[in-house]
Amino acid sequence: MRSVFRMLLLFTLLALLYAAKKAKARPTHHENAFVATDKLDLLVFVSSSPRFTSFNDSSALIWKQEAMEYATFADREHTVQVPISKSMLNNGSLFAHVYVSKVGYSPDPKALSTYDRWATTHNIHELVAYGERLKPIGLHNLLSGEPAPWEAELRRGAAEAEASGRPAGEYINYWRPKLHAQLLVDTEAYPIGEMPELMLNYLHGYRLVSGHRYRPLVYINELTSMKIHWQAINGTRSSLPLEMSFGPLPAKRFQWMVNLQHSFKMNEETLGISEKESEDLRGMFVHTNPVLLYTTVAV
Repeated sequence: MRSVFRMLLLFTLLALLYAAKKAKARPTHHENAFVATDKLDLLVFVSSSPRFTSFNDSSALIWKQEAMEYATFADREHTVQVPISKSMLNNGSLFAHVYVSKVGYSPDPKALSTYDRWATTHNIHELVAYGERLKPIGLHNLLSGEPAPWEAELRRGAAEAEASGRPAGEYINYWRPKLHAQLLVDTEAYPIGEMPELMLNYLHGYRLVSGHRYRPLVYINELTSMKIHWQAINGTRSSLPLEMSFGPLPAKRFQWMVNLQHSFKMNEETLGISEKESEDLRGMFVHTNPVLLYTTVAV
């Protein structure tokens, strides 16, 4: 009888020890897979497909930045000329694939020895848009009196369309000449369940979360991309310019940017604000220092 009691006591103690060890191992905070001192590489590829697999194709790589420290890297800018493909001339699209990987790791899942999904994050941006032919709106350089560069382009496109007898409401494909990518920089330790809901929803939406671990989002900032700057794609040129920028995006500013973008969309839908008026407001908010903007509103 005593031996049975001892066995039961031993099993009970072992069960308590196992439960205590398991409770101690259970994570208490969300964990960012990228830490402050991680060195990162930026790779930007272009492809006609939204799914990218040609990591070894050097002609697809249009920008590379190496060894940037996650928590302290500064804004980078780069401009390239992207060749116009036959597919683009036939209403085909083109996508920018933005990858950020820890130094020493490859973003290519087929590179088995150097690939780790927790060491890479990425996003996709479509560089070709479709819409009704834009019309000149009379913008001029205040100093020279000459039409703004994009205004001259709109005039040329309108004259060509009229000369060829194309309908006024014709839909065509446009080149979006700006790509503004930002990496969410977040070094705060959030207790489980206390991460800002908006940020958590975005991370889930881009499949960057698994359990308590997450990878930082590569955010494509659409607020800086104005429709007035779009360029019609046609056979009169062999390439198109692409202005790229990459920089850090603190968590609080990320939430401010997303809320601002949602606000503009709601104003367009509910208040009947025109697209041009909305773009003018976006430009004011995006290109003005937040402190100065808040001061102006307060005054």
